[in-house]
Amino acid sequence: MHRNGITYHESDAVLKVRRNQLPVTRFGFSIGLKVHKKASTRNLLKRRLRVIAAAAIPRLKTGYDVAIIAKAPLKQLKFMELKERVRRLFERAKLYT
Repeated sequence: MHRNGITYHESDAVLKVRRNQLPVTRFGFSIGLKVHKKASTRNLLKRRLRVIAAAAIPRLKTGYDVAIIAKAPLKQLKFMELKERVRRLFERAKLYT
C-alpha cells in the first residue's frame, strides 16, 4: 500500500488509495500514539472513522484498498467535522461513483 498507492493529504488526515483486484473496497485505519497517548481516545476515533467509512460504502467505487491515517489535530474534531474531512478526501481521490 505504501509503495504503489496514491496519497491524498489534508491538514489532519492522510488517505492512501490503491486498486485491488477484488469486487469490494476495503478499509484500514491507522491512529498512532502521536494522535493521543490514551488508547480509549484512539479507539473512539477509529470507531468514528469506521462508521463514516461504512456509511460511505454504497456511494464508493469498488475495487480499492483505502487507508485512512490520522494526524494529531483530527482528535479535536466533532463527528460532523470529521465526516466532512473524510468526504473531502474521498472526493479528491475520486472514489465516489
